Amino acid sequence: MAVTAATPGIGGAGAASHHHAHGHAHGHAHGHAHGHAHGSNRSLASKFAHLLFAGTAASSAGAAATTPTTAATSGRQKRRLLSIVLVLLSLLLVYNFALFSSDTRSLFRRPLTPPPPPPPPPPPPPPQPTEIANTAGIPRIIHQTWNTSDLALFKAQTEERYWWFNTWTERNPGFTHTLHDDAEAAAFVRKHFPGRVSRAYARLPLTVQKTDLFRYLVLLHAGGVYADLDTECLKPVDAWVPRGSRGVRFLAGLEWDYDRDSPDLQVCQWTMASVPGHPILVVLVEQIVSRILSATDAELADVPTVVHLTGPLPWTAAIRGYLATVGEDLDRAQNYSVRSIQLADVVVFGITAFSPWHQRASKLGKEDPDALVFHQFTGDKAGGWRHAHNQQQEAARAAAAEADKAKKKEAESAEGKDAVAEKVNTEKKEESSAATAAKAKDVATASVSKTATPSAGKGSDDDDENDKAKKKEPVAVAADKPSKKDAEPYSPKSGTSFSATT
Repeated sequence: MAVTAATPGIGGAGAASHHHAHGHAHGHAHGHAHGHAHGSNRSLASKFAHLLFAGTAASSAGAAATTPTTAATSGRQKRRLLSIVLVLLSLLLVYNFALFSSDTRSLFRRPLTPPPPPPPPPPPPPPQPTEIANTAGIPRIIHQTWNTSDLALFKAQTEERYWWFNTWTERNPGFTHTLHDDAEAAAFVRKHFPGRVSRAYARLPLTVQKTDLFRYLVLLHAGGVYADLDTECLKPVDAWVPRGSRGVRFLAGLEWDYDRDSPDLQVCQWTMASVPGHPILVVLVEQIVSRILSATDAELADVPTVVHLTGPLPWTAAIRGYLATVGEDLDRAQNYSVRSIQLADVVVFGITAFSPWHQRASKLGKEDPDALVFHQFTGDKAGGWRHAHNQQQEAARAAAAEADKAKKKEAESAEGKDAVAEKVNTEKKEESSAATAAKAKDVATASVSKTATPSAGKGSDDDDENDKAKKKEPVAVAADKPSKKDAEPYSPKSGTSFSATT
């Protein structure tokens, strides 16, 4: 009974030992396999753990099938298995170390090569051109004028003109597009054209006249393209001048071209282009300034229309005059079939270029392939410059009339003062002359009286006294001449000087 009772205990202990050994071996091997294996070694460690688990299981099964073993035999088996695991793990560590050392030595044994050079930087963009294509120095600048340079306010005032303004910006990338307001234009003239030109600009009574003169001055100083704000740019400015042109320094377009023999050929001034300092602009500005400074306010106010003093008439005359000096004739451009013609350094565009609305020039209008600019002629509409021109001209005439009245009144007042002063001066001269004459008469009378009543026995003495009287007479007359103060010009309180001589 005791043996029978002890057998299950021994068997239970053996089973427990089997499970403990299996769990310890499996867990230890599994932990080491997961802790050290990596890459290709991971599969090797997994296989080893599987074989170890299988061997342990087989040993346990054999022990259970044979006769019961003692606790000492079970301990020896555990120690043997542990030794085998430690040996295998040591071999695995040595293999990994040798593999790593080989890779490291081979890495350091490799020859050192310099790093590849960095890729070259991208080529710089080509420089932007500074002048209009096919021209000789006309800057890529577009000038326009309005009563404000604030684009937001400008758009709020007139969206239509704002849209036309943007056609110049959008169709001419790379250009500097400037909107000058009236105050900036006046400051520009004072800064760059002090003296005669600035005084003439200030004397102009009409805004449209100042705008005319400003466009000539801004191109004379800075060059570029000028365009009225009611013009629409149809083609890029770089496409205006024909390819192959040489030495082009000035661009203009015809406005009127009725017949080949017509004297009414006229160059428009709503669009133009020039290099800085072109002789056409130099002569034109001098002519306009001279006319302004030599005219009275009334004459400036009575100019028949704006085209006469600062507009297309002097503009056309200046171009024609310059071309004549270089042996060219503006009338060569007077032909509807001419798209453009180069005369010296001036390219004159046919009427279609800047005036495609002209029915005799083009039936296609804006769609004409030769059309470059379209002028909207808003000046002739309600609220345009002609309406402002008429109002300002009437105001200028009224101001000139008032100024003339004031001048006449001042002249009449000055004449009255002159007459009074002259009368006073004459009276003083007469009084002085009368006093001188009276004194001379008294001296002469006294001398005659002494001569007529001589003392007795003193004939010789009387003769001596007579001689003395005769010698004194001229002295007395000389002493009674008008004083130097009387001979000086008379200066009344008004400050006007008059001569005392008659």
